[in-house]
Amino acid sequence: MEIVSYKYIKPDSNGIVPELDRNGYMTPQYIELVNEYLESITLTGKSAFLYAGGALLPASEARNVTMDKGYPQPIKETTICIRELAAYGMHKWVGSINGKENIEYANINGNTCASSMHSLYEASKLLSDGYEEVIIVAEEKTSYNTIRIFDEHNIDIKIGEGLVIVHLKKGLQITDCKWGYEYNRNPFGTTTSGYKKVFTECDYVKPHGTGTSNNESAEQSVYQDIPQLRYKEVIGHTQGVSGLLEVCMVLEEPIHGKVLCVSSGLGGFYGSCILHM
Repeated sequence: MEIVSYKYIKPDSNGIVPELDRNGYMTPQYIELVNEYLESITLTGKSAFLYAGGALLPASEARNVTMDKGYPQPIKETTICIRELAAYGMHKWVGSINGKENIEYANINGNTCASSMHSLYEASKLLSDGYEEVIIVAEEKTSYNTIRIFDEHNIDIKIGEGLVIVHLKKGLQITDCKWGYEYNRNPFGTTTSGYKKVFTECDYVKPHGTGTSNNESAEQSVYQDIPQLRYKEVIGHTQGVSGLLEVCMVLEEPIHGKVLCVSSGLGGFYGSCILHM
């Protein structure tokens, strides 16, 4: 695959996109960037559209919650948090694409923290199966329930949010897209064998890199002394956006060679690709 162009919004050092509307049904900052980008391109061949996000569980975002831990949103006990549905999130972008009459396939990828990496994997399959262009939009905004889930499971990482959009065509810039599943008794755990399933020899590795002891041990046993490019310590774990966002960040590194970009998702999902620099 070849990344024709891309745009992204990454969080600050606190994992936050400044002035992001977390209470509204839609996200104005994201909408503005994506619409401007989509208006600037024209799809000329058989095309596909992929939308990626976090867990994409609307039911978990529509419940009574209490403000008992100082979370960013002033949630009241009787408030029902209704978040944007994944299907609507996808459709709103498809309806904005210039040349959308060429889009013959659209799908949602909700593989938690590996969502956008799965979109890259799916895009590689589509481009090898007769499609000429693929658009991926991945978005994430931090919610009460996201923080609550990480707190309840004592996962000590900085959560981030952001958006990325890429335009892909056939090429050799991204190769060896892999996707695997590893059964974990703990759906929040990672395993060395899982990372081995998506490993490819390389000059550098962009690890999933949560910084947690379990994940660091699992990944380090696979990568050994391969130089690493790490971003989550700086911008936080941007969840479903992280895989694709960090691929774009690697593109901006002053390095040469093959970079293995890796993601994993809750429930035992693992994905990777090789980026040729």
